[in-house]
Amino acid sequence: RLRGRIILRVQEHGEAYYIHPKDLSLNYLQNGAEAYRIMRELSLGITNADLSGVPSSEFVPLESSPTSSSSSSSSTSSLSAFSIFQKGDLPSNMDLVAANEYWLDQVNELRAAKGLRQLVLDARWVDTATEWAGYMGENDLLTHTRADGKSMHQWIDTKGLDFTKRYSADGWVTNYFTENISWSYADNSQAGLEGALDDALGFFISETPDGAHYRTVYHEDWNSVGVGFYFREISENRYKVYMAFHYGSLEL
Repeated sequence: RLRGRIILRVQEHGEAYYIHPKDLSLNYLQNGAEAYRIMRELSLGITNADLSGVPSSEFVPLESSPTSSSSSSSSTSSLSAFSIFQKGDLPSNMDLVAANEYWLDQVNELRAAKGLRQLVLDARWVDTATEWAGYMGENDLLTHTRADGKSMHQWIDTKGLDFTKRYSADGWVTNYFTENISWSYADNSQAGLEGALDDALGFFISETPDGAHYRTVYHEDWNSVGVGFYFREISENRYKVYMAFHYGSLEL
């Protein structure tokens, strides 16, 4: 549904990308001149002359409320239909934002039952989780070890994320990041994708309370989460789904 659209990556200073309608390639629109060049090269018929038909008016900025505490980089509204790190073909009947929201609801329900703080979806985690799910899917692996031998913590430390200060109010105490991974099968439907997520969560919480995945779901340090996917088509409308779940304590 984003073919031929321009998307903004909010968490990266509003970088703009054009999604080619045929091959779904991402084309970085660095500035106005570069945007015109790309559009002309793609034979989209855009020229400076097209601007003559667009009415102009003076821009009047809206007053912002000094009491607002919203953050565009850490809310569900900053999630696009897919991360720019998404690799492979997306099944046509799946909504990855809705899948992230589904996971959030399931995990928060479990956490609420134990009196733990509720998590929020964060686009930064969706990006890192999508990047890792793509690596696993392209290489048909289920692993936490990076190609260069880095651990997941060494790898995440290269991503420039802003973590909370340890021991600060609402900051992390024992861990600032972790990664769970899983895979399952799904047909080309939202219900199929939710079923794959159910399989993963069921496996995680089937562990004893000292199990690594169980402890992740109920960890007190987390304030945010994001899920990444990679889909390998194994037959018509049937997929092997690789999933990465990133949790942590980010500055929101």
